[in-house]
Amino acid sequence: MGALVRDCIELGLTIIPRGGGTGYTGGAVPLSPLSAVINTEKLIDLGGVEEIELPELPGRQVATIRTGAGVVTRRAMEAAENAGLVFACDPTSADASCIGGNIAMNAGGRRPCCGARRSTTWSGGRW
Repeated sequence: MGALVRDCIELGLTIIPRGGGTGYTGGAVPLSPLSAVINTEKLIDLGGVEEIELPELPGRQVATIRTGAGVVTRRAMEAAENAGLVFACDPTSADASCIGGNIAMNAGGRRPCCGARRSTTWSGGRW
């Protein structure tokens, strides 16, 4: 993913990430021919619920699910439920929206709390 991002930037393209592709938020509509739509729906890694300390909340353990941007919201909700917790998003769009859209566009209702994120940087690296 990093090399793709770097190359798009070198070509002067605007990068538009596309998740579930429902079009409900209109976030994946290119407004210029100098745009590249990058499909993230195959980024579907989903870990279990872990209690970890986030840098933003020192000394406090919080329930966390590590996911890829393409994980369908319903899967994260089910992982939380299996751990006796609730991942609170709009249930009417849970089968269509993806975690990446939840974070970037508020797809799926209330934005989930994101204590820490890892992304691809403009130079193709990760943070």
